Amino acid sequence: SSNTMKFAEHLLKNRTPEWYSQYIEYDEMKRMLYESAAEAKRLIDINEHSAREQYFLRADEEFFQVKFINKQVKYFISY
Repeated sequence: SSNTMKFAEHLLKNRTPEWYSQYIEYDEMKRMLYESAAEAKRLIDINEHSAREQYFLRADEEFFQVKFINKQVKYFISY
């Protein structure tokens, strides 16, 4: 509603001269926060993809190692 004051507006209206240099630039901080959140999501997505990829690579390696070992065992047993 029109009676509800946004936080940024509240900060601007309630600044005091003696503390002026200590106030945050709320819009800039908000922009940085949104950018950081987007970057964090991107990194999480990359890490999840990488973890998933590593899991399947290890599974493939183990599968082929076992398959190779079984083939070698069968070879030696046949002699």
